Amino acid sequence: MYISKLSIKNYQNFDEFTINLKPLTLIIGENNIGKSNHLDSIGLLFSQYISFFKKRMLELADFNCITIRNFKRQLLDFGIPPDKIEYPIIQVEAILAGGI
Repeated sequence: MYISKLSIKNYQNFDEFTINLKPLTLIIGENNIGKSNHLDSIGLLFSQYISFFKKRMLELADFNCITIRNFKRQLLDFGIPPDKIEYPIIQVEAILAGGI
């Protein structure tokens, strides 16, 4: 069994990100583009032992900075009623494929 599709929303450097994966996928790239954050997001779902930072609790720093900025703007805009403010969420979704 493997992750065939991974979708990440508002986690670390990912605003909205979706990737289709094969049974063996190699992720390479420059520094500071999100390779470790990609693995950490999978660790939030399945196990802290595959995550580099080995944590399962989210902190404010885990939210995408654009999402936090937009949330703060809504809080400071007195024209938006409190019940209409959109609170930020982190969403990670994995689709598994291939049976045992």
